[in-house]
Amino acid sequence: MTTGWPDGSFRPVTPVARDAMAVFLYRQSGSPAVTLPASPSFHDVPADNMYYREIEWMASTGISTGWPDSTYRPLADTNRDAMAAFIHRAVIKGVLTVK
Repeated sequence: MTTGWPDGSFRPVTPVARDAMAVFLYRQSGSPAVTLPASPSFHDVPADNMYYREIEWMASTGISTGWPDSTYRPLADTNRDAMAAFIHRAVIKGVLTVK
């Protein structure tokens, strides 16, 4: 689900950004195929963003709807309430199972 940082560290007390949370959930869901939209779902996640696929997957499944201003805020920390909402939606939509 996570590969750590390029220097080989894990950094357990570093906050998890919203883009990384999208990657974690996408990988945990089996890295499913995703049809990318003609234009980005969020103004702040262009098609050349390294996590575009994962964030668009979150949008396409309804796991994340972003913010009211049509942003995803990929570099913002994932608050615990958002993390819980993402996981809850992923389980409800059947793209993630929790044991």
